[in-house]
Amino acid sequence: MPGPHDVGGKDFGPIDRQDHQRTAFDTHVDVLQQLMGGGGARLYRVDELRRCIESLAPADYHRFSYYQKWLTAMRTLLLEKGLFSRQELDRRLEHMRRQS
Repeated sequence: MPGPHDVGGKDFGPIDRQDHQRTAFDTHVDVLQQLMGGGGARLYRVDELRRCIESLAPADYHRFSYYQKWLTAMRTLLLEKGLFSRQELDRRLEHMRRQS
């Protein structure tokens, strides 16, 4: 069964070919990916990241931006590999929210 990423043969109308401004969020996620992925700590491989992105629920896949998909996939991989527990990750995120 094809996933939400498999759009071959579907007509979505004209493609938006304009350059998009990269946000600070985009840059932060990109740097995290470089630090944790193949260019850094090698906590996961690009095919693992792609698997997690392609496994997103269809509603999330279509709603999330490019970098939101990356971030969600990185979180999934860190949890799958046992590098963080969900509770530990939630605590750290809450701590970061309070500091910003």
